[in-house]
Amino acid sequence: MNPLDLDIGPFTLTIIAFIFFAIFVAMLIRLDRTYHYLRNRRKNLTERIEDLELGKMLSYLGISINRYFRSTTDLQKERHILACEGCPNPVQCLKAFAGEKIDVATICPNLPQLKKVRRNQSIK
Repeated sequence: MNPLDLDIGPFTLTIIAFIFFAIFVAMLIRLDRTYHYLRNRRKNLTERIEDLELGKMLSYLGISINRYFRSTTDLQKERHILACEGCPNPVQCLKAFAGEKIDVATICPNLPQLKKVRRNQSIK
C-alpha cells in the first residue's frame, strides 16, 4: 500500500477545511486588532507631541510630523516627550518660538536628536 493513498472521506475533508477557515478568520481578526491598536497609538503619540512644545520645535526646525514618525522609533519618541515634559526652560522655549533671538541649542534637550532627523530628511 502506498502511504500517499489515504482514504479520506468527505466528512473529514469538511472538518479540515473548517479548521483552516477558522484559523484564517482568527488571523484576519488579529490583524485587524493590531492595525487599530497601532493606528490609535500613533494618534495618541501625535496628540501628545502636538500638545507639547515638541510639536512646535518640529515645525520650527521644518520637520514634518510624518517624517518624524518614520525617522524615529517609539522609544525615541517617548524619550523626546519625556524630555520635553521635564524641560527646564519652557518659558525660553516659548519665547524662541515667538521670534525672540534665543539660541535654541542651549535650551532644548531634544535638539541634537531632532537635528539628526532633519539631516536625514534633507538626505532622503
